[in-house]
Amino acid sequence: MNGLFLYDINRCVSCLACVAGCKLTNRGSVPWRMVISDNERAYPGLPVHNLSLACNHCENPACLEGCPAKAYHVDQVTGAVILDEKKCLGCNYCYWCCPFDAPHYDHKLRNVQKCHFCNERLLSGGEPACTSACPTGALSYMNSNATTELFGIITETGLAPRISFIKPRHSGNNNIPPSGAYSSRTKSKVPLSGEWSLLAFTYLSSLLFAFSFSAISGGLFPGIRLFMIMSVICLVIPLLHLGHPWRAWRAVSNLRHSPLSVEIFILVLFVIGANAGYITGIRWLSAGSFIAGLALMVAIDNVYTAPDSRNVFRFHPGQLFLTGLLFASLFGIEYRALLFIVVLKLIMNNRVRFFTIRTNVNIIIGLAYNLLILTATIFLLTATDRGFAIILYMIAELINRAGYYIDFSPPGIVNEYIKRGKYYEKQKRDQQLKSTDIS
Repeated sequence: MNGLFLYDINRCVSCLACVAGCKLTNRGSVPWRMVISDNERAYPGLPVHNLSLACNHCENPACLEGCPAKAYHVDQVTGAVILDEKKCLGCNYCYWCCPFDAPHYDHKLRNVQKCHFCNERLLSGGEPACTSACPTGALSYMNSNATTELFGIITETGLAPRISFIKPRHSGNNNIPPSGAYSSRTKSKVPLSGEWSLLAFTYLSSLLFAFSFSAISGGLFPGIRLFMIMSVICLVIPLLHLGHPWRAWRAVSNLRHSPLSVEIFILVLFVIGANAGYITGIRWLSAGSFIAGLALMVAIDNVYTAPDSRNVFRFHPGQLFLTGLLFASLFGIEYRALLFIVVLKLIMNNRVRFFTIRTNVNIIIGLAYNLLILTATIFLLTATDRGFAIILYMIAELINRAGYYIDFSPPGIVNEYIKRGKYYEKQKRDQQLKSTDIS
């Protein structure tokens, strides 16, 4: 019975009847269905593609694999991807992972909500409320295993979404641009302003890892009391990111698939092992915690690179693995290793800030990072003021980590359509300039 949505982009007039039908039937406190356009301002001479979209109930749902609490399941009869809100942590990671922006965070309920395909209606032989409400026939439901056709209307993701499109009736300059043809930067769907707790957590984790190494190597260690306090803070800060922190115990429920579950599990092992090693003086515990710390740096990076898999982001200078190694070399007084990491981070910083993601913010961050890291290295190697050098390194890496969150941009259908609209506007301006030059 696994059906799918059938969408005719040629018929949609953006009347929002599908949105209203969904809202009236399901009484959701946040919109489960949205209508987006690549030409919201209706510029004359440019195509207008309206897209009505909710959860596509993919055969390989990214939300289900990403959710650390196993709050999602698939109905084996209808194929609907169902969210159990009672299990939801409110971490919003499913939204990060979904390229179709289907899960929506409800700030009042402090958990995620999403379309459930009107599953009860399907089981009783009906159809989703949104399709029955569409007056033009643009959105309909097919109770069959029909072949999915995307026609470039949405980007191929490999998730096998249960939606198929009718071929657009356009020609000439009105063709939908191919994926990747529009690369204008838009605002990330995960802004830094809402992720300050994660910034603090990841930054503090890199320092804890560095101190675990310095304790073993006989470097600069802050003392067991301060280390224990930092460990507790590191465990508590992520709870501030959750809508339902008392459900945090569920965060390790999906170790097989969710990068977030893996991160939390390794974090707990690292904190327990490191503190137990220092208290008991057992060397193998401290050594084991250092290895767990290395794994933690990789796991934290994977939480972000799993939804944002661009090469420019995988090799970003703000990756925590390199930051952790830099701090470990700094506090462990391994300056030859430190120099190598500094050079590597400078190369990556300049490549990303000035050649790849060229925005005003990135240029400012790039210049500030270069200045701080070079000044710190000079102070450190000349033994002028090593304490001041350490402070500069810490400020530089904090700025770099903030830049990492600014550049973090998981794919989303809303941004894709905004970019598509910019692509059309640029085409129109180019045509106008060309016609002016000819005349």
